[in-house]
Amino acid sequence: MRVDPGMADCAHAKVRSIAVAWDAFDREGGAVVAYRSGNVFSRFRQNSGTSRRIIVHMKLREFQAVLRADLACNQEPLSKLTVLTFRLGQYAFRGRHPLLRAAWRAWSLWYVNLLIGAEIPPAIECGPGLALRHGGRGVILHPAARIGSGATIYHRVTIGQRGPGVPVIGDGVYIGTGASILGDLAVGNGARIGAGAVVIRDVPPGRTAVGVPAKLLSEVDHLGSLGHITDTAPRG
Repeated sequence: MRVDPGMADCAHAKVRSIAVAWDAFDREGGAVVAYRSGNVFSRFRQNSGTSRRIIVHMKLREFQAVLRADLACNQEPLSKLTVLTFRLGQYAFRGRHPLLRAAWRAWSLWYVNLLIGAEIPPAIECGPGLALRHGGRGVILHPAARIGSGATIYHRVTIGQRGPGVPVIGDGVYIGTGASILGDLAVGNGARIGAGAVVIRDVPPGRTAVGVPAKLLSEVDHLGSLGHITDTAPRG
């Protein structure tokens, strides 16, 4: 079984950093909106309004905590730069000065859209510990996508609309190269999406989906396939 070289280090970093990131969030309106990793799948389904407020619109302390968790899960400079650009966008659009937003738009247009050919809008709801392999090249994410904490996304992945809805991605989900996840569906915590898979139905927590259209592997097939979820190119 081939194991991603960054996965072991990232797993340890997530245990420390993700909890710290969520603990950094403030109380709003007397209600605790801080959220610990482990239940993002049901939380996004039930209360996306609160999730949007604390994930998309970050204060400085929140931004720093989430960014630390992200950087701990990205070993290569290009990947770090991509997640930094994404989080800066989320920070810049929380009622900041128009010049800050304009500067971010200009940088994002050149770096994200033109240089690495990706679309990673700041409106995405995304928990801490985001890992973008190969710098996130060619990754296309719908602005309304919702992604839990500790997600690993390889290059050329599409998370987009099919019909009226967009996907909800749980905690610790692993998405292989060139996979497409489309429509009003949910990918459960700890699920794995194989390289090149086209997912158009729900994937239960902890299961592996492969193929076009994607099908769930049996438990035996799941154990034998873990080394083929991602690509074999050098990690970026």
